[in-house]
Amino acid sequence: MSESYDQGATWSPLLGYGGEISYDNTRKLLYIAGDNLYRYDLNSGILDSLQYYSISVSVSPNGNLYFLGLTDTLRIARSFDGGNTVEDEIFPIVFSLGGLVAADGGLFCYRAFRGFWVSNDITSGIMDYPEDLPNAQTLFVPTLIRRGATPKICLEIDKELELKIKLYDISGRKIKEIFEGRVRPGRHILEYSTQDLSCGIYFLFLHCAQGDQVRKQVIF
Repeated sequence: MSESYDQGATWSPLLGYGGEISYDNTRKLLYIAGDNLYRYDLNSGILDSLQYYSISVSVSPNGNLYFLGLTDTLRIARSFDGGNTVEDEIFPIVFSLGGLVAADGGLFCYRAFRGFWVSNDITSGIMDYPEDLPNAQTLFVPTLIRRGATPKICLEIDKELELKIKLYDISGRKIKEIFEGRVRPGRHILEYSTQDLSCGIYFLFLHCAQGDQVRKQVIF
């Protein structure tokens, strides 16, 4: 940022909000990815929401906004006018994704264990290879969750299987059982409540015959 601010009135509308952030220096807009994609206008002091369940957000130096949003499926979206007009497309790679960073020349996406992908066209520029496809299940969950929110768990299943999803606290104590049952192939979205949870670090544990996956979550 070219400006600096103290912890006083400038930031008071943002109390209670948290998550991944990105700043549009051309329009003086701050974006916060969370249970919605929040937009804070530093000129007017107005905080509003773009009504997307957002996972990751990034603004390029020339002011182009990109973010991962979850509706019925995982989508990557972009805006060239500060979020007033949003174009979104089904994300063209499986979502074992580490994050994204927007640059003037394109969009950089990081996939765990695979490295970086670069695209100038979000609809067709990022391609999958057969060895990149999930062999059993792909799990994506938000890392930062505001207490009281209802986070969504995304599952991509390529064959029918028995599945268990449980939540543990940092001491290893099971807090709740989110799902247990047989799941058919396809994309599934599950939800669970954090209303009864305290702030802290938790671990989401997915178990099936093909292997286990663990994801850390921070409730604040």
